Amino acid sequence: MNEEKTQILPIGNTRRKGPPDFEDKIVDKIKILGAYFCTDKKMETEANLKRPAEMLSEMNKKHRFNVSLMGKILNLNAYIFSKLWHTAWLLNTEDKHFKIFEKEVVKYLQLRKGEEIYKLVSKKKEYGGLNLINFHDRIATLQAEQLLKALDQIPETDNIIYNMSTNQRQIFGTITPGPTSVIIKEEFKTHIRDLEKNR
Repeated sequence: MNEEKTQILPIGNTRRKGPPDFEDKIVDKIKILGAYFCTDKKMETEANLKRPAEMLSEMNKKHRFNVSLMGKILNLNAYIFSKLWHTAWLLNTEDKHFKIFEKEVVKYLQLRKGEEIYKLVSKKKEYGGLNLINFHDRIATLQAEQLLKALDQIPETDNIIYNMSTNQRQIFGTITPGPTSVIIKEEFKTHIRDLEKNR
């Protein structure tokens, strides 16, 4: 174990403190394979959006007037949105930091009519769009895919963490009844499968 690099992220309600020798190793946020995990789940969206948001801010300053719409779409798909997929499970699309990020994406496309343009170009070309990825729907789809896989493949008593408004309790090392198919409405499943087909 490399003591200099070692960090400890407390999980769940810790009833007692660890050995005094490890107190300086305890952190509120830890980075694992490019994704940030936090003791406070509300911090994870902000932490995982920080780098993409910084890059988007820089692009907003440099590209606002000298890059075409197609160029901006390419930049968003290749450099910004691509950084969201591996952390999608940790992002809360209702979080205020996510909403701010959405506004910055819209502003990057066009300062005054960005929202209108975003709705038009975030469709496939056959539907009149320009193939800009609808990142909000893509994140929701990725999250739901994992949940649906869990519903189909994982025993109900397995030790898994879910957070998709399923009333599933947070599980930290304890075997607890998992979500069942009746918790997720059939229309929600149908909507998610439609998103998977059209994303």
